[in-house]
Parts: sequence; C-alpha cells; structure tokens
Amino acid sequence: MITRDLRRGPNSVPMSKKGDVAPSGAIEAAYYVSLLYTYLSPALGISIGLLGAAMLAGVAALCVRHFKFRLAAFEPIKFPVAFAVSYIAVQVLAHDQTILSDGVRDYVSWIFSVIVMQSLIRRPGFLHRFMVLMFSIGLVSMPFLVFRDAGQVVERAAASGGASGLSNANALAAWFGFCAVYFMVLGLESKRDAIRLLSWVLVAGCLLVIGFTVSRGALLAVVLAGILVFRRLPRRGLLPISILIFGSAVAFGAGVYRQSVESYTERGAEESGRLVVWPVAAERFLDNPLTGVGLSNIGSYVPGRNTPITPHNVFLSIGLASGILPLIFYIAYWLKAASGSLRLNRLKTASAPFYPPMLIFTFVVLMLGENSVTAWVVFALAGPLQYTQRKARQQHGRTEMLRSRPPLWRHRHERSAQWQR
Repeated sequence: MITRDLRRGPNSVPMSKKGDVAPSGAIEAAYYVSLLYTYLSPALGISIGLLGAAMLAGVAALCVRHFKFRLAAFEPIKFPVAFAVSYIAVQVLAHDQTILSDGVRDYVSWIFSVIVMQSLIRRPGFLHRFMVLMFSIGLVSMPFLVFRDAGQVVERAAASGGASGLSNANALAAWFGFCAVYFMVLGLESKRDAIRLLSWVLVAGCLLVIGFTVSRGALLAVVLAGILVFRRLPRRGLLPISILIFGSAVAFGAGVYRQSVESYTERGAEESGRLVVWPVAAERFLDNPLTGVGLSNIGSYVPGRNTPITPHNVFLSIGLASGILPLIFYIAYWLKAASGSLRLNRLKTASAPFYPPMLIFTFVVLMLGENSVTAWVVFALAGPLQYTQRKARQQHGRTEMLRSRPPLWRHRHERSAQWQR
C-alpha cells in the first residue's frame, strides 16, 4: 500500500495541543461521500439543491465537535476564515447580495471545506487517500471529454457532463496538473518499484490530458513545480527522469503528443486577454479600494472585446469584488502557508516532499485563474498551514534535537525529563 510504503516518522503531523488526536476514519469517509456527491451528482442526475453544502456543513460540525470546540485546534485557519467572513459580509452589506447568491454561497461552503480539511490533514495517510480520490474523480470525467474551439484558434478539451467544475478546459487542466505533481513526487519518494513505475505512467497520462486542453497556465505550473520536485534528483538517481523522457519520446514518436504540440504552437501567440484586463482591473480596484465593485461586476471591458472579461487572477478578483480587507486576509493566508512550506523543507517527514511543489503549482494556477474554492486548492494550503503553529514548531524542534544527539545523551535527557515529572 502507498501509505505503508511511505513510512511516517514520529510527530510527522503536528498537533495543536498535547492530547489532540486526528478525527476518526468515519468522519474522513463522510467527507469523501460529500466530495463524491458534490462533484459527480450533476453527471449522475441526482443533484438536489443545497444537499452537497449541507453534507459538508455536517462533516465540519463533526470535526469541531471532535476537538471539543477548542479554538486552538483551528488556529492555522484564522486567516482563511477571516477572509471568507469579511468577503461575504462585504457582498451582503455593501453590494446587496444574499448568502445564497452565486459566488457568495461558494465561500460559505468553502469555510466548511477549510475546517474539514485542516482537521483531516492530521490523519496518517490522508494525503495519499485524498489524492487517489481526486484522480479517480478526474478519471470518471474522461468518457465525457469533448473538444470545442470556444472562439479560439484551436479546439480544447473539456469534460462536458463529467465532474462538476471540469467543463472548463483550464479547470480540467489544473485538476490533472495537480495530480501530475503528486505522482511526480510519489515516483521519486516511493521505495517500491511497482509504485514508482505506475506513478510515472500516471504522470504521462495527466500530461496527455493537459495537452488535450491546450492550457498554457496549467502546463507552466506543472513545469515550475517539477523543477522543485527534481531539485534533489542527483541524490535520487537518473532512473525516474530517464523513464519519463524515454516514455515521452516513444509516445511522441507514436503521435500521442504530436497534436498537442501543434495545438500549443498555434495557440502560443494568442492573446487570452489577461495582459490587457489586469491593468484595467487593478485601476478599477484602486478606484474602489474599500468595498470593491461587487462580485457581479468584476468583469471589465477592454479594447477589442465585446463582452466583459473577469480578471483571471485570484488576488485581483478578490480585491475588485470586495475591497482591501478580504484581500489582506487572503494574502496573509498565503503568506502563512508559504511559511509552513519553507519549514517543511527542514523537517524529515513523509509528507515534506509533497506540499511545497503542490503549493507552487496552486499559486501559479491561481495567478492565472480564479477558481480558489476547489477542494484540491484548499488541500494544497492545508498541509503547509499545519506546520505554522507555535506548539507544533516547538514539538518538532525537540524531536529533531533528540534525533541529532547520541543515544547516551538521549537516554540521560529522557531520564531527566522523567525525574522532573
């Protein structure tokens, strides 16, 4: 099993308070059920109003109850919760939106998602189980793959009728790009040859789907995350990258990637509107810095376009929609996650190699897009956030200190600590 293969060291997941334990497997299973319903119910024709949000809210309530309503257990998510609450408040109070309005309702569910994810991230092996589920949901959408030009120079793939949210080419590419980054790290870190080989095959498959979508942002994000993944390649050997290069060469020679390369070449010079709309959106934000212009008015008119264009940048979108205060909280959210990611590089835990590349990928995708409420985005930030608590840092510091000392010193230290107790 993957979780057995990647051995977990002691204190690999920090706890906010001594005695805290991760939620039960039943709560994790309930979360998976809510995810499957949220993403697959439209394709199955069983979608019922707000049932998905209600299921997620129920799981969040179970998580809060599990930690006996202690706020210290949820200290890492103070900034994202503050961001979402302030964002919703601005939309309701300043822009006459309701909580059930499109976009506003998404952030209500997003708060529940953040609470659940920050609770379950403590469970051993949750990283791998969650990623297997995300990849499986993406696979379910493959039979619904269609190619559309959407007024662009090339046809792009999207999962029309598949998982909810994957009917957009960029969203589909980001979904499989995130899976590709995970399998890259797994292919390097796993000690079992079968898992390593399977991981690289799945990386090639994910890249193929990204090629079908002709998404430049997702491809750039995978490349940048891959650079971070392969930075330790000399210590791991050249075998994984050799397998990837050889397999890609064979696939390209067989014509598998040829159409994707030609599509990217044709689309390379196409202006998507981002470089044109960013200055306009930034100017509109500076004109309305306190409350923004409202979620329903974030589209901006630019020369050469007959319809308004959304900012295609999560930071500009938040600032333009709701003003400076939610934007400050959202930036603090990212800075806190980046701090935890840097700390992960110094910890010898099984999850340490996974989260920094995932965070880089997510940041690049959101700099070129706006879909910040997707489950894998919340997951990418939840891992590093878990390593930002003060007690967690102290706990890891003591653990690493004991590991670095000779056995005799450690024995004396333990006896001294026992005598003091």
